[in-house]
Amino acid sequence: MLNWLMKTSENQKHYSVPNATIIFEVPSESKVLIRLFDNLGREIAEIINGFYNRGKYQVRLNTMDYASGACFYQVTAKTSRGEILYSYDRINSF
Repeated sequence: MLNWLMKTSENQKHYSVPNATIIFEVPSESKVLIRLFDNLGREIAEIINGFYNRGKYQVRLNTMDYASGACFYQVTAKTSRGEILYSYDRINSF
């Protein structure tokens, strides 16, 4: 896991929260893709797909839009130098 790329907010670690916040940081201009997966590994949503400058960003996710249960999200970033970086984490039951 790339610690500098993505950090999760504490409210994701608790059960039954209607919202989660994904906080990520990119070291240089990068194309960022954030996808949400169910417990079986099926992609259920593409949350972000675009270019971001160096900096720290956050995305609010309304978990009420998805079936209840734990899911996972993956952050992938491709830098302007061609490096591909990724990280993932779990969003507990909602």
